[in-house]
Amino acid sequence: MAADKRFIVKAHCLYKRYSDGDIAAINGISLSLEKGKIYALMGSSGCGKSTLLNLIGQLDDVDRGELLYEGKALESFSSKSRFRREFFGFVFQFHHLIPVLSLCENIEAAMIHNKELNAFQRRQKAKELLQNMGLENRVNALATRVSGGERQRASIARALVNNPKLILADEPTGNVDSQTSLVILAKLQQFIKQQQGTMLIATHDVQVGEFADVILRMKDGVIISIENKMERDDEN
Repeated sequence: MAADKRFIVKAHCLYKRYSDGDIAAINGISLSLEKGKIYALMGSSGCGKSTLLNLIGQLDDVDRGELLYEGKALESFSSKSRFRREFFGFVFQFHHLIPVLSLCENIEAAMIHNKELNAFQRRQKAKELLQNMGLENRVNALATRVSGGERQRASIARALVNNPKLILADEPTGNVDSQTSLVILAKLQQFIKQQQGTMLIATHDVQVGEFADVILRMKDGVIISIENKMERDDEN
């Protein structure tokens, strides 16, 4: 597969099976994610959305196929864990915050491997991100002492703290109300525009489609349609 620096990720003929090979979770998917765009991955439960995110994010291994990151294969990076930590920002449906830490400490923990920042700088950056998420009054609150929407916004701040090139979000609005969902999507969209990043969101939420540049629809482990925002706007 030829390298093309326009794309943050290129996938070619990805396959993934579970249950001793009887279930094809991903069945020959090829796709390219262009830098600076938001992609919504939509489809019913069990269609393979989360599996595809996990494969792209190196949280799971492909059975067959090839993945290139900015034109490079994973083998070209000296440390897989370091690559994953620096290249990706992960947002999950469940926040996965450490309950005994404050919101600020949770975000600081995500920067612990960043040798360019000292403890004071890590704390300041964490506070700035929380402020940007509208959580300036919850900086020192324990993760167990804030609302579900606040926890999810904090988890997004954590995902953005290392300025990832690619955000992978799995149902980020699945456990919040519609108003909080709009706030979360707007914050993610703002980051993409400011940092020229890329985002792939697996979701059932139709609101996400309004924020996405491209909608990828999945069924039974394959992508069945690709809709660009410009084309959707023309139809309307």
